[in-house]
Amino acid sequence: MCEDDSGTLFVLGGPSLSLNVLDGVSGRWSSTLFPDAFKDDEVCADDDGGMGCATNTGLHYSRDKGSNWFDYTTEDGLASDCAYSVFVEGSGASMRIWVGTALGASKGHF
Repeated sequence: MCEDDSGTLFVLGGPSLSLNVLDGVSGRWSSTLFPDAFKDDEVCADDDGGMGCATNTGLHYSRDKGSNWFDYTTEDGLASDCAYSVFVEGSGASMRIWVGTALGASKGHF
């Protein structure tokens, strides 16, 4: 679970293995389903309104709070498709995303 600067809350899990988003302004919930992705994974919000989810199928990253998703795997430079943690450093053009995987850490701009 994490909260971004605007008060939006991101919660992973539930019986449907989904990312649940509580909009900090409207108070409305939305949900995104990632089949076979979430188990005990991590979510991280960045300073630019984006968020990343570390999953057992790689990194899922959204620049618009979950409306559009990009998937990053070993083909994109991750050390392993099994990602356990995600951390966003910096913002804008200098933003870097760190992903802890089963085979070590990966750093990228993805």
